[in-house]
Amino acid sequence: MVVSFFSVLWPNEAGNHDELEAAIADRFTIRNSVDVSVETEDQLRELARSIYSVQGEFSWYTREWVSEKLSQDGDRVRVIVFEVPNPTYDRSISLENEVAMEVRSFKRNVRSQYDTKRVIHATDNTHHNRQLVDVFERSDLEGTDRIVTPENTSQLPDVSSLR
Repeated sequence: MVVSFFSVLWPNEAGNHDELEAAIADRFTIRNSVDVSVETEDQLRELARSIYSVQGEFSWYTREWVSEKLSQDGDRVRVIVFEVPNPTYDRSISLENEVAMEVRSFKRNVRSQYDTKRVIHATDNTHHNRQLVDVFERSDLEGTDRIVTPENTSQLPDVSSLR
């Protein structure tokens, strides 16, 4: 079974979006890649808050990071929908969700290369996939309307139950 996941590439001085997308393409099949325009700090902060809220990770550190990144590193966030064939799930990492080990391993590798956790966000379980579908469907940021489409989300488990 092929399952789709989301990756969000934040504005970051450590590397450009094309480099990071190529790293994803080396490991997984990319279904879609969309650049989202973020014009204000408030828009970037709200997008980050929406994405990280399910994990309880939108801390003071993230808020400061959001403010700094927009002014230093541009106004684009790239969202990539990618596929993992037959993911291996591990429930021991999270009692609430099974975590796709291929995605978790990939995120760790990318973050270690760029020496920062905030270069990439990638969903690694069904709960986070559902949440990002909701975030992008509610967003009025330019580009988000091209992320959640039937073609891009057909491999997301249980997404149809959101509609």
